[in-house]
Amino acid sequence: RFWAEVYGWVTWPLNQFDPLTCTPALLNLLAYDRDISRFDGEPLELFRRRVAYAFMNARDAGSVEGFISIFERLGIGYVELLERQPGIDWDVIQVRVTDSQIA
Repeated sequence: RFWAEVYGWVTWPLNQFDPLTCTPALLNLLAYDRDISRFDGEPLELFRRRVAYAFMNARDAGSVEGFISIFERLGIGYVELLERQPGIDWDVIQVRVTDSQIA
């Protein structure tokens, strides 16, 4: 029992580098390091996933397939992406999701 407790003390700092399991205070530091800001009313689990996958999301952000991968990683599911819509700048896309997906 004693050694199990010591093991917990030793491994606790290592577990704090995982955004999916670390304490909220350290999550904010990891988010700051990755230039991620929490949205008003954003659930903690979604914020954790955004911080955990920040590097992959930044890499994938330039294509339709990449955006679909980003939304899958965040647990949002199916999204519809509309590119180059009339009357909107060419570099702006529209993202359609249902209310139940983001609620």
